[in-house]
Amino acid sequence: MEGAERDRLRGRSYSSAGRASTNLASHGRLAAPRPARPRRCTGVRVARGAVTSFGGREYARDDRIVVLSEMSCVQAWPLCIALLVVAASTAPPAADDILRQVADEGARVVVSRLLVSADTFEKVCERIESGESTWLQVARALKPGTDAATTFSINYAVARALPAAPASVLALIDRGFTLEDVCTSPFIEPKPGVAERYTQRTVEALQKPVSAELEGVRMACLRRVRAAIAVLSPSGRSSSGNSK
Repeated sequence: MEGAERDRLRGRSYSSAGRASTNLASHGRLAAPRPARPRRCTGVRVARGAVTSFGGREYARDDRIVVLSEMSCVQAWPLCIALLVVAASTAPPAADDILRQVADEGARVVVSRLLVSADTFEKVCERIESGESTWLQVARALKPGTDAATTFSINYAVARALPAAPASVLALIDRGFTLEDVCTSPFIEPKPGVAERYTQRTVEALQKPVSAELEGVRMACLRRVRAAIAVLSPSGRSSSGNSK
């Protein structure tokens, strides 16, 4: 009788609240609770250009999204941290910091350090394109330390700042830059319409009045940019307005 009672009780388990729940007797043991399924991460937003491999595995990247659909959130944390470190390491220093470094170490050393991460140098050029005065001074400070390829990058960044800050860019002519450097179409195999829109905006910017000191440079730059329009599109000359 005691053995039968013991066998009967072995087929039952009790909750913490004292309620019984019956398990299949054929299992011969109490059923183990099912572990909670870990929540899946669908993606981690990171800076463009971050690594797409970790721990010997490759992960798909779509612009700024690294897809981690095969990893749990717990498993993904090391990768998330690594990507954040990479993103932080590619952030460019402030313009004042770059100017200070150039003064202390020289342009060539600073340019070489920025080129350790191509993405960092690219971001510096993007800041220069904004036309902000301090970043234009960064361009002037860095240029003596550039080689053939990086010289083009700096020149093109300054040229692309013309529509936003024509007077500030013109002030750099004969102060580290030439008309040929700046008053041009700063693109290599651009998508259709990109160069035309740039030159149109530049012509409009160069038609605005500047100081008497810059007037001669403005006119010379305007002529060069108009010549670029004529090469890009024969009809561009008539659409750019009259000279001022």
